[in-house]
Amino acid sequence: MQNLKEMNGLKNLVSAILTSIAVCIYIIGGKIEWLPALIMGISAATGGYIGASISYKIADKWGYLGHYWDWFHLIYLLYLKRHTRMRVSFL
Repeated sequence: MQNLKEMNGLKNLVSAILTSIAVCIYIIGGKIEWLPALIMGISAATGGYIGASISYKIADKWGYLGHYWDWFHLIYLLYLKRHTRMRVSFL
């Protein structure tokens, strides 16, 4: 696949399937706090809708650039956490 939008759609489909399976398991196990789950679900749906609408308005090259930046940022932070005394609280 070379089209970023097709790859993103496929990723979202796989993510939705896996999330649905996990949600079913947690519901059966009675492990869900419903109010926070509702807030998170609404927030995730809103963010997905906004992200999708933005992604269709930008050129593919900017999308690729964003992915490269994400990977660079993640690797940089993981390096800092492992090789320095800098505290990276969200990892």
